[in-house]
Amino acid sequence: MLAVAPGDDITFTVHQEQGDTSSTKYQVDLGDGVRAIYQNLTVTDEPIQHRYENPGIYKVKVKAENMAGHDEATMYIQVTAPLQEVHLEVVPIAGRNHEVNLTATVLPSEANLTVFYWWIGDSMQPILTLQNNLLTRFPGTGRVSVTVQATNSRSMVQDTRTVRVYDNFQVIPLSFSRNLDRFNPNIPEWRDDIGQVVTKILAKITGVPQNSLVTVVKPGLPTTANLYVLPLDTKPAKRSLFVDKRIPAIIQVFNDNNVSFVIRGGLQVLVMLADPNAGYHGAAGSAGVWTLAVIFLIGLIATGAFILYKFKRKLPCTHNYAQMHSVKEQEMISPVNHSEDTQQIIQGEEYIDDDLDSQTLGNAGGSPAFRSLIRTTTNHCY
Repeated sequence: MLAVAPGDDITFTVHQEQGDTSSTKYQVDLGDGVRAIYQNLTVTDEPIQHRYENPGIYKVKVKAENMAGHDEATMYIQVTAPLQEVHLEVVPIAGRNHEVNLTATVLPSEANLTVFYWWIGDSMQPILTLQNNLLTRFPGTGRVSVTVQATNSRSMVQDTRTVRVYDNFQVIPLSFSRNLDRFNPNIPEWRDDIGQVVTKILAKITGVPQNSLVTVVKPGLPTTANLYVLPLDTKPAKRSLFVDKRIPAIIQVFNDNNVSFVIRGGLQVLVMLADPNAGYHGAAGSAGVWTLAVIFLIGLIATGAFILYKFKRKLPCTHNYAQMHSVKEQEMISPVNHSEDTQQIIQGEEYIDDDLDSQTLGNAGGSPAFRSLIRTTTNHCY
């Protein structure tokens, strides 16, 4: 057998297909430090009995040698303990198209040569990995089943979890008083129990439905958690336009230090906000936030365009008035006739009738025609 469990008896048999067997010596290396030299091994068909105590891969090599030459044979023996259990760890709440880490914890922990098959959703084609973790994304909302199968040459075990995928939800990071770390065995079952306790207490104090709250305790120390506040309905447009009134109530309860529980030995554990000043944050990709941002941007562009339009309407008129005023001053200072230049200005600006006598404009500054031109220009601008 090429795959055995630790402590199992294994039998090796050596065969020589050709050559003198009576004078051949056989050097046997069983890979775990045991070596031996045999004579006439193939003549007597004497088997070699051995037992591997520790899991691992062992290279077994036999070298046959006589006066005519030598040859070698090699095989690999896998010594693996049967898998007892696999525990799939994945956040129960995920955002659509957000990266999610799947982790499989195998018992016994020293098990080697384990292959993992990941079944996601309704797919009949598993993802095969040699590592005990996988990064994936969920393209649609709803409940998604995730199954992992761990197998080695001796056994196969599996575990299944359900992930709820949303477009919008709120995440509130939590922390615990340090006395909880002494009782944290850092195993999935303990984390699940603590998360359920916090969820029940919080729902009872705030009146928020328990099915809309999920507390997930993170692996490692110090002990921390994430509180997921789920939407109450399936109308994302309605949710995105109004502030969730549950969040301020939850934040206030934590700020008042009203969430606590008692563990073994009568020790009280306080549950707190990881960052009291940060409040809460939502899952990225909220359709309501993007909608409001687009509406605000469109309004800003429209307002800027309107102001620019009004400014451009007033700017030419001021320039024209300055031109007319300059013409008036030149005529009052110099007796020279500027009728041709004045006629070009008047014709280029369509503020008065074309039949206006250009010579009249060249008269004294108090001319009624010039006053009419100014009034016309002013009325046009304002």
